[in-house]
Amino acid sequence: IDMHQPGVTVRPLVDMTGNSPFNEVYLDDARVGPDSVIGELGQGWAAAVTMLGHERVSISGLRQRRSAGLTYASLAGLARRRGSVAGPAVRGALADLYVQERAVELFNTRMRQETAAGRPPGARGSIGKLAAALLLRQAIDVAGEVAGAEAVGWSDDDGDGLARGIVSAPASSIAGGTNEIQRNIIGERVLGLPREPKVGG
Repeated sequence: IDMHQPGVTVRPLVDMTGNSPFNEVYLDDARVGPDSVIGELGQGWAAAVTMLGHERVSISGLRQRRSAGLTYASLAGLARRRGSVAGPAVRGALADLYVQERAVELFNTRMRQETAAGRPPGARGSIGKLAAALLLRQAIDVAGEVAGAEAVGWSDDDGDGLARGIVSAPASSIAGGTNEIQRNIIGERVLGLPREPKVGG
């Protein structure tokens, strides 16, 4: 749909960092011509599921963590500068972060290769998205260990600084479908567990 056509209203949602990465979109009698239909008529859910799978693959990358200083390399560098790398707790947390980050990077590389080969993302997107959200949560915890009070304060011109990244990071457990939804998808489509019962009313 043309987001600028009559009947489409976009209202940015401002988050606690002052950014607006999401929008409310209202459709009021917005018309779509036959040339704008994706897939077959009546098959919108299939198109939406495919789009969500690709969205989850893109979310599972490291871009957000890099810009927020929440990667192993940036946090290890910060720990060295602050002298906190000498403590065994920080060293252990950084080592674990490195291992988890590397595993997610390798999984993402495989997903990109399979997508480039024409394989639909399917539940792989959910696995990658969930792993990336959990890794970001782990990186936030390590950042708190390394940076201490510095991890929670920023100025307006700080841009994508560490504190701003920490505050905005929990959104990763919601964007593209919550962690709970990803676990359901993985359980049902990968592990073959029974679907949750529907609540009738």
